[in-house]
Amino acid sequence: MSELEEKIKSLRNKRAKPSRKLQDLSFSSIAFRASVDMVPGIVVGTFLGYFLDDLWQTGPWLLLIGFILGSGAGFMNVFRLVRKFQDTSVGPVGRNSQKGIKKTDG
Repeated sequence: MSELEEKIKSLRNKRAKPSRKLQDLSFSSIAFRASVDMVPGIVVGTFLGYFLDDLWQTGPWLLLIGFILGSGAGFMNVFRLVRKFQDTSVGPVGRNSQKGIKKTDG
């Protein structure tokens, strides 16, 4: 039984350790990463909308829809980045905390 407990403890420790990469980043590097995560979604959505508008002769409607969907995808990427950064930088109060888990001696 102790082997199982040790294995569980080691897995929890691995999962609870925050990513050193995100903690060591400066604000400017996080902002750059957010812009890099956002731009491809907007560009791909806009070009796809432009291509479909040109193909089906629908005017600017698919271009606008592509831009809106691409912007949404870009914002979701940035939201995931910010969420990931918050989870690793908050410390013992964040999602990775062991608060609420009762430790037993035997």
